[in-house]
Amino acid sequence: MSKLAGLYARVSGDGQLNGSSPESQLMHCREYCVARGYKIVSEQIESISGTFIFARSKFNSLLKMAEDEQISVIVVDIPDRLGRGDVIAQLELLARLYGISIEYATPGRDTSTIEGIALKATDQLVSGIERMNIRRRTMGGRRALAQGGRVIASRYRPYGYDFVSEYDERGRKKSCKLEIVESEARVVRQIFEWCVEECLSCYAIAKRLTARGVPKPSETRGNYIVRSATQKGKWNRTTIYQILSNRTYMGEWQHGKRLIERMDTPDGVRSKLTQSRRADAITVPVPPIVSADLWDAAQGQLIENRKKFLKPTKYPYLLRGRVRCALCGAHYVGESSKSRNGKTYTHYLCKRAQGGLNGNQCDAKQISTRYLEPAVWGCVREALLDEKRLFAGIAEMREQGQRARRMIEGTLAALVAQDEKDKQKLARLLDLYSGGDLDKETYLAKRAEVQGKIDKRAAERADIESRLGQYRVLDPTQEAELRAMRAELAKRLEWGTIEERQRLLEMLQLECFYDSRTKEVTVTGLIGKRTVATTSHAETARNF
Repeated sequence: MSKLAGLYARVSGDGQLNGSSPESQLMHCREYCVARGYKIVSEQIESISGTFIFARSKFNSLLKMAEDEQISVIVVDIPDRLGRGDVIAQLELLARLYGISIEYATPGRDTSTIEGIALKATDQLVSGIERMNIRRRTMGGRRALAQGGRVIASRYRPYGYDFVSEYDERGRKKSCKLEIVESEARVVRQIFEWCVEECLSCYAIAKRLTARGVPKPSETRGNYIVRSATQKGKWNRTTIYQILSNRTYMGEWQHGKRLIERMDTPDGVRSKLTQSRRADAITVPVPPIVSADLWDAAQGQLIENRKKFLKPTKYPYLLRGRVRCALCGAHYVGESSKSRNGKTYTHYLCKRAQGGLNGNQCDAKQISTRYLEPAVWGCVREALLDEKRLFAGIAEMREQGQRARRMIEGTLAALVAQDEKDKQKLARLLDLYSGGDLDKETYLAKRAEVQGKIDKRAAERADIESRLGQYRVLDPTQEAELRAMRAELAKRLEWGTIEERQRLLEMLQLECFYDSRTKEVTVTGLIGKRTVATTSHAETARNF
C-alpha cells in the first residue's frame, strides 16, 4: 500500500511567497513522491521564521492530519526548509510523536552510519550558530543605522507621520526618514492642546474625538479590520495616552526604547513587551509636531490627571496609588471580597498578580488593609510627632534638591556653551566653503559631523531638563499647612477623614514598597525611609 504524503514548503518572509521558492520546493517534493509511488494528499506553504516551532499553523495542520490517519509521511525539499540548528531535530521528534516521519526530496546526510549522524549534528550546530549570527548582524546593523541618524521603518508607523525611504539604482535602501502627515498632525496638536489648555483626561479626549467622527489611527493606517460596528471610529484612552507620552511628537524618535520578545505558541507568534523606556535607546532627530514646552506641559498634566481623575472605588483605600510591589515594581490596587456570613474585607493586591501585565505574572500575595494601612500610618504619625526631626529632614532635602538643581543647571549651561562653539564652527565652515577653500563633499561631511554633535547634545539636554522636576520639595505655603496639620495631629490620637489623610500623604510625597515574602513595608518620602513589619500592627491599629 502506497504512503499518503503531505508536502510542506516554507519561506522565511511574505516577500518570497510571490517568488519561485515555494513552487520549486513543492516541485521537488512531487517528483520525490512520484518516484516512490506516494499518494499526495495535501500541499502546504508556510511563511514563517525558521526559529519558531509551535507557531507553524500549516505544519500543525499536517500533524493533525497524521493524528487522524489521513497522511503517513511529511515530505520536505531539504532540511533547511524546516529551519536552522536544533529546530530540525525538534520538528522531526514532534512528527515521530504523531506517528509519522519526515522525508527529504533532496538527500541529506546518511544517518545509518556513525559518520553520517555526526555530520548531521555538525550541520545543525553550524546552522544554529549562523541563525544567531544573522540576528546579531541584523540588530547590530539597525542600531548602527540609528546611531547614524536614520529612522528604522516598521509596519507600525507613528500616527501623524509616514515613513519615506530612498533607494539607489540597485534597489538598496539609502535612507529612511519620518515626514509629517498634516491631516493627522492637526489631530495630534489638538490632543496636546486639549490636555494642557483644558486639562482634559485621556478618556475625555478620546470621547470628544469619537463624537467628532475623527478616524482613529488603526483606520488611517490601511490595515484596520472592522471587528464590531460599535468599535469603528471609537477612540481609546490608551491610544491618547500613548500619543501624549510619545517623544517622537517633540522631535525625538527613539530606536530600541522597548524590548519586545516574540514567543512561539501553538496559536501563532505572539509578541511580549519585556522592557520599556530602555536607557540605551538611540534618539534620532525628526520633524516635531508639537513644541518641547507643550510636550513637557502635557507630561505634567498627565501626572495631575492621574491624581485628579482616579476612578471612584466602592470602599476607601488610604494608600491608593502609593503602594508598589517590592518583587516586580507594579502598583498594588485596592480590592474587596465577602465572606460567607456577608462581611466585607478589603485588601491590596499586586496588578501583575491579578493576571499579569504584558504577560508578566507576579507571585506577590495580597495584604489586608487592616494590616498595611495602620503600619504605614504609624510610620507617618511617629514622624509627624517629632517636629524637630521632621522639619530638619525637610530642610535638608530642600538643600540637597537645591544643590542638585544647581549642578544640573551648571551642566545645562556647559552644554549651551558647547552648542554656541559648534554653531560658530558651522559658520566658519560655511565661510570656507563659500570662499572656495573647501570642496562640497568635505564641507557636507564636516557640517554633518558638527550638526550631529549639536543634535546629540539637544537630546542630552532634554533628558537633563526632565530631571529638574524630580527635586521638588514643599513650598512655604505647603510647609505652613503641614505644620498646622502636625500640630492638630499631636493633640489627638485619631485625626482627620480619609481624604484629609490622603492630602497629608500627598504633601509628604509618600511611597510604599510592600514585600509579601517578608511581610514588611518600606515607607519613603519627606519623612525619610522606614521599614516596618505589617504583622505587628496591634499598637498602630489602636491609634489608626
